[in-house]
Amino acid sequence: MLTDRIKLSGEAAYLPYVKFNGEDNHFFGNSGVLASVDPQWGHGRGVQFESILSYMVTDQFSIGVGGRYWGMWTTDAQKTRVIAEGAPIVAPPPIPFRAAVEQSGVFVQASYKFNGS
Repeated sequence: MLTDRIKLSGEAAYLPYVKFNGEDNHFFGNSGVLASVDPQWGHGRGVQFESILSYMVTDQFSIGVGGRYWGMWTTDAQKTRVIAEGAPIVAPPPIPFRAAVEQSGVFVQASYKFNGS
């Protein structure tokens, strides 16, 4: 509690294992004709952080604003290429690469406690 009515709280989480499966499609120019499909796969790690600043309007009702961040990344990913019909090149062997995703957001919440608990 920062004051008798304002509360700051937060959480953090570590993701020791995340699994990734993806596909990257490539086309011939702007034709809409599929040139190749590049499957991607791997494992990795991630984190999540969240913080909320709440104001207690009454002892039972509070409103708050918060933020959340997620980040996940691969540690052993690979990708390859599967050529669509008619493409004149040979598919290469799998190669290592790094995939990552981050997302952040802001939210508003309201909370009501029944029976004063």
